[in-house]
Amino acid sequence: MVSKETRPRSQGYRITTWELSRAGVPVIIITDNMITQAFKKLDVNKIVLGVDRVARDGSVANKIGSTDIARIASFYDDIHFYYSTSYSTIDLETYKGENIPIEERDIGEITEPYLLDAKYKKEKGIISKNALDEWPPKNKISEKIPEKGEFLLYNPAFDLTPPRLIDLIILDIGVMAPDQIKTLTPESIQSEVRSRIEKWGLVPPNYIKFY
Repeated sequence: MVSKETRPRSQGYRITTWELSRAGVPVIIITDNMITQAFKKLDVNKIVLGVDRVARDGSVANKIGSTDIARIASFYDDIHFYYSTSYSTIDLETYKGENIPIEERDIGEITEPYLLDAKYKKEKGIISKNALDEWPPKNKISEKIPEKGEFLLYNPAFDLTPPRLIDLIILDIGVMAPDQIKTLTPESIQSEVRSRIEKWGLVPPNYIKFY
């Protein structure tokens, strides 16, 4: 199993690997810029990602970089791209994925690791004590389009994968092609959830909440 780092918050490096390790699954960790090489070297044949939100048109919002993987996978005939999620992430009220707002997160998620790296290297004498404590310097960071000598850090939390790049969406109420999502209704989702709970010999609640 290969787990991608998922910068800048490193969910893949920390959370995915932890979960797989608990399940006894051996893991190979790669960074975000190693996808194509990993496909070639590690014989990747399928990709399964989690989901933040599924729109009615079958597009999926997920952690930043998810669409990059889907686009690269689309160049390979033998690599299949799946999303796996709960019915609760299906947002039937959002008809098009492009209407899902993309959150931009604090730039400290990007700059903090380099600040800590510089601090560590100074303490160890690896770099000069006169070297910059951080990069870019705070006084050079702009919150608008940067001018000469300035930097703007762009840190979106999610991206949007169009349906054409997704082979299947694996749900806890069944496996669906992206274009089948629009056929769901609140009633059909609730009915399927209730049916599956009853098959487990449990009594479903009177009201089952979906996204």
